[in-house]
Amino acid sequence: MENLISSFQRLFILLHILKETCANNVNLQLFEPTIIANPFHEVSYVLQKTDDDAVFLIETIPAKQPCKTSGNFRFYEGNGKTGILRFEHGCMAEVKTWVADSNTVSMDVNKPAFSVWTLLAKDQSQGACLGDPVHLFAERREKFITTATFPRQYPAQVNCTWNITSPNNRNIALTVYYLDVEVGPERNCVFDYIKIQSDGKEEYLCGENIWDKETFHGSHFLVDFISDKSGVRNGFLIGFHELQIIHDDL
Repeated sequence: MENLISSFQRLFILLHILKETCANNVNLQLFEPTIIANPFHEVSYVLQKTDDDAVFLIETIPAKQPCKTSGNFRFYEGNGKTGILRFEHGCMAEVKTWVADSNTVSMDVNKPAFSVWTLLAKDQSQGACLGDPVHLFAERREKFITTATFPRQYPAQVNCTWNITSPNNRNIALTVYYLDVEVGPERNCVFDYIKIQSDGKEEYLCGENIWDKETFHGSHFLVDFISDKSGVRNGFLIGFHELQIIHDDL
């Protein structure tokens, strides 16, 4: 059964990638992570904002197998070669992350294999790092919380708290879409971390450049973010919304 589920997941990801590679002009929606994969031929991509206040978080991920042929990958702030060249590489060999403020970013690719995660986002810390907890209500429409200044690097020595409840006594789904929080020397969460508490359970999260969705369910959530004196990174994006399953105590 697990193999069957895994096969369906891989098929879904593949179809999503194929859909994106056919769209050379991509309008990114706020807070929606998007993946683009190079189809192994010369191609240009133009990514455009749908929110003037947001900025791009972009991460290139090389293929698992080394490049067999030479090529070029160029990343610009702006449209094509008229923009500012931010990065150029003959063959993608390592993960590379950028934050870009311009209204448009573009990529020119000639043969190297890679995928790119993109995210259009802005600060949704909502004052939770200023000393007092922020109380938020979950609705059917998804809302978001982030580290301060997201997707730029979060400040050092902050303590942020969000208290998320449902005004309709319904379960809440909380999803970690992006996680880039300093990790300890033994891959543990001893420096910076997110602490998620719900219904008597608690989870500590940290990790570097993690785009995998992790979803928690509960009747309410208390989310804390702690950072130490050094080692800041890009932070996190968490979405939450109200589910349509009503609690029944019978």
